[in-house]
Amino acid sequence: MLSGTAGPLAPKRGGGLAERLRRDAPLAASDLGVAFFSYLLTLVLRFDGSVPTRYWSSFWRFVPVALAIHLVVHRLCGLYDPMWRYASVHEARRIVLAGTVGGAGVVFASLAVGWLTDGLRALPLSVTTFGAVLTLLGSGAIRFQSRLFATRQRPEGSEGQRVLIVGAGSAGSMILKDLLRSPSLGLRPVGLVDDDRRKLGRRLHGVPVLGLRGAIPALVEELRADLALLAIPSATSELVREIAELCERPSAARSAPATSATSASRTSSAGSRSRSTWTRSRACCADAGCW
Repeated sequence: MLSGTAGPLAPKRGGGLAERLRRDAPLAASDLGVAFFSYLLTLVLRFDGSVPTRYWSSFWRFVPVALAIHLVVHRLCGLYDPMWRYASVHEARRIVLAGTVGGAGVVFASLAVGWLTDGLRALPLSVTTFGAVLTLLGSGAIRFQSRLFATRQRPEGSEGQRVLIVGAGSAGSMILKDLLRSPSLGLRPVGLVDDDRRKLGRRLHGVPVLGLRGAIPALVEELRADLALLAIPSATSELVREIAELCERPSAARSAPATSATSASRTSSAGSRSRSTWTRSRACCADAGCW
């Protein structure tokens, strides 16, 4: 039985100070490096490589202050807590907030130096402003680099089953993201179908919306689809049967209907609700429900 209070062996919430320092040190060092080179690059470009001696000496005195401001603001905005591999729009907003507040702090600090030294600012306003912008972009790139530069790898020896998704709404988006994030499933999205004409020609997570429901037979043939997933949570049994018939219907490019393959189903429950049921034909048609 679990007691209401943590036992002596229970880990401290968030880990100890030394553990957090070890965990956050690489990311903090990257932030410092990005901020340093952002302000340095902006200063050099501002004077076309010929930086006046006064600004060089002022830069080396002021840059530790700028770095400290960014580091403190990043900590206060919680940029060292999230698991960035699974970051969302909420974390992206944190980055923008931290970059804006930190940049404003650096600009204010530079102006404060000017007020205290009779108008001699630590750095030109353009340097502090654009340096802060580059710092924001660099900090964001570091945290989202796994998504920005990731390559989707397929299982060796096979490109996997080619999947046509019926429904380009929120359910289709969820299914598509799961498939793209899990190449080990061996399912490769090749297109989407939706009856909303406004979505035609657009892309969802990089996958194109290719046609309306009636185009399924032709798309199955053209894309050589092995599997079709119905991503419409409100789909009735009549709609499911209609989609299944469309998957089996021959297109103009085929001389005979595709033969029906073995039926299969996969179900995983969350509470009492089923996540998905798959019914396969040649281009296996599935009632994905809320999967």
